[in-house]
Amino acid sequence: MSQQLQLSERDLLFYAALFHDIGKLPQRATGFQQVHELLSARLAHRIFAPFLSEEQLQQLLTLIETHHQRTEAIPASLERLAAIIHRADSLAAAERQHSHTGKLQLQHSIFSTLYQDEASQSYQPLCSLTPEAYEFPISTAPDAQHLQKQYSAHLQQMESEIQSLAQDAPLSRNRLLFFLRKYLWCVPAAYYMPDVSLYEHSKLTAALAVALYDYLHFHSDEPIDRSDTERYILAVGDLSGIQSYLYDISYKGAAKALKGRSFLLQLLTEIVAMDILERLDHSLANLLYSGGGKFFLLLPNTEKARQVLRAVREDTEQFFADEFDAVLGLSIGTTAFTDGDLQNPATVARLWGRAIADAKREQLRAFATTIRSMDFFLNPSAPFGYTKRCEATNRDLYSTDQPVQIQKGEPIGPLRVKHIFVDGKHVGSQLLEVSEDGNEETITVAPEQERAQRLGYLLRSHPRAIAFARTPLPDSVEIRPGRWWVAIPQKLTDPRLRDAELVQLFNDDRFLDNPHLTGWRFYAGTWAPQTRSRKPLDFTDLVQEHAQGLKRLAVLRMDVDNLGSIFAHGFGTAATFSRMMQLSAMLDFFFSSYLNRLGGLFWSLRDGIVERASESKCTPLPGALLIVYAGGDDLFLVGPWQILPDVALWIRERFREFTGHHPRLSISGGIALFDDKFPIFRAAQLAQEAEEAAKHFERANGRAKDAITFFDVTLDWQDFATARKITSQWIQWVKQNILPRSFLHRLIELYRAGKRQHFAPGPWQWRGAYHLARLAERLSDNEARSFIQKLAANVFVNPETAGGAGKFDIYYLAAQWTVSYTRGES
Repeated sequence: MSQQLQLSERDLLFYAALFHDIGKLPQRATGFQQVHELLSARLAHRIFAPFLSEEQLQQLLTLIETHHQRTEAIPASLERLAAIIHRADSLAAAERQHSHTGKLQLQHSIFSTLYQDEASQSYQPLCSLTPEAYEFPISTAPDAQHLQKQYSAHLQQMESEIQSLAQDAPLSRNRLLFFLRKYLWCVPAAYYMPDVSLYEHSKLTAALAVALYDYLHFHSDEPIDRSDTERYILAVGDLSGIQSYLYDISYKGAAKALKGRSFLLQLLTEIVAMDILERLDHSLANLLYSGGGKFFLLLPNTEKARQVLRAVREDTEQFFADEFDAVLGLSIGTTAFTDGDLQNPATVARLWGRAIADAKREQLRAFATTIRSMDFFLNPSAPFGYTKRCEATNRDLYSTDQPVQIQKGEPIGPLRVKHIFVDGKHVGSQLLEVSEDGNEETITVAPEQERAQRLGYLLRSHPRAIAFARTPLPDSVEIRPGRWWVAIPQKLTDPRLRDAELVQLFNDDRFLDNPHLTGWRFYAGTWAPQTRSRKPLDFTDLVQEHAQGLKRLAVLRMDVDNLGSIFAHGFGTAATFSRMMQLSAMLDFFFSSYLNRLGGLFWSLRDGIVERASESKCTPLPGALLIVYAGGDDLFLVGPWQILPDVALWIRERFREFTGHHPRLSISGGIALFDDKFPIFRAAQLAQEAEEAAKHFERANGRAKDAITFFDVTLDWQDFATARKITSQWIQWVKQNILPRSFLHRLIELYRAGKRQHFAPGPWQWRGAYHLARLAERLSDNEARSFIQKLAANVFVNPETAGGAGKFDIYYLAAQWTVSYTRGES
């Protein structure tokens, strides 16, 4: 039996705004036989009846039924709330067309709305927003009869889980928010904005309604439909110093530490956003987006909200100064806006840019409050004299002439932990690890590194969920600012999870049958390379077990091209808050969640990335590939050098399918090789430089980017795939003694000679043609001989390619690739 609750007026407003349009799903399932307001009220009755008194339930249903037209049926006590919901609904739609009729259709892919004159229409099938169940957009929508059956089945599934909301679970704003996300993320909000999901529209309506309610609390004499006063704040949190922190780590144990450090960064931005929301009593509906080191919050423009933002800024600044020696920083930028701004497409696109620009300006004055404090000068936090340093980051921890106190801590899996205190302050931790061969090793690390190690271990234990709490939980780590405890629970039935503020499954939306769970979240790389005995592989292990030929690992970095321009100009006159949110959410889903599909795939030299082991030498990707970070619009992966090119090709092809093959949406990447003793920070820099080279790639027709750099060669993706195909053939020929390795080395020498002369016609050209022709004559295999003869003609004789790198880049890359893979072959 569910506990009956007494809602505040503000909560009543929130729930009515959140569920005002849920009836559009049954409306589509029944062929628009009834208006959606009444259907919304019926579904809301089933959901809320176990929790509310008859009086409050009727108030909620009245607000839902009348959200389009304020009629005499609305009691005087509800008129103000009804007017706020009506206003918020209109602002969230931004392009409302007053009609109760509809058109049965699938949701249009949000990518189809970008640069509409260049895009082909694509449709998002009804499915779950999880890696396993997600379906790519399709080019042809099903007929109305078939589509209605799909909506009917989708509705039946949702209705079957409504009962789960009331069973032993408290009424939770965030749990209901995730319930709507599960079923409405792929249902179009309206026939006149079919590219925006009903979930994003409902979420924004609820966020606006509560923000407007809070603003009007202090401006009660202001008309609700006024458009020229700045009632709202868009707040942006922007984490800086990510690379300096994440990759500035010793190579020893780097593979085990990177995952935890990356996740810690992700948690820091989320916790700051949650702290702001909690202080203002807002739900996650007001968190418009979080990912890629940023968050966007919709808040009321009130003195309380501004005070909270100032307080959080100061707390966060002090925390990053103390905890990370100011290497990391999180700036919070804001911009105030009006109802009219929400209704103006030109202004909507600029709002996001203004808030981000303000956050960048805040970065320039980072730690100003801390520096102004006299304590900063009188009591410097950095130790002096001879110091003990963190063996992971080389950071000074404490002076060796200071007395220390040692306290036993909770173990981290196989690690035994002792905490080091100086004058009552936790300054470091000793980690003792016993290897499989019985050897013991102790390292001393900074407190934040110990927390990252703890997170990293918990993430390697096949995590299913994450919990955020204000008090310690089993397997939890304290994360500041705000003093949150983050746990990776091993048992989802643990009753202590009831004390958590938020419990989310990783990439799995089946949360409703467990009353402890709030919802689900995206997280890329829920695995880490391990031995069969589940010992985590370090970089040295990865090289020894998986690197072929050249004993190297590689870093792959990729991100979406021109993303800033896409947000600023891509929607044109169709720009709305809802569309900006929809685009952000879908991009984040691809990088943060869909890429987990890699965890069930294999790699082979012959076929690249495949779903099933196609030959005996296939490599399961979870055993070799480490997703250090993926989210927002970019990724950072580490793995054996020969596997990552195919991973890059797989990601690029999936991204094209995901965006409906939109001609203006592309992704570029860079791959850099390193050995297991090479500093990961430098490897990250080299991969970034390779990615930048791809970003500056330009074709003869002027089209730029949409490319990848590997072995210092930048090619567009089609040519890169060609080089991969040639490489596979050449490797087989070398292994079969059909093609001598001398051919590869000669080709590399010729390319370098031509490059020194900027590929202008010269001796390198005819010498190349001569040498390759002589080589071809000595080959006994007809296929190989014909291939070399054509190569000589294309590269060294054909005037269209002889005057520049042309196809030579492809063959040079294939030669480097083959030489590296066959190193050590007889």
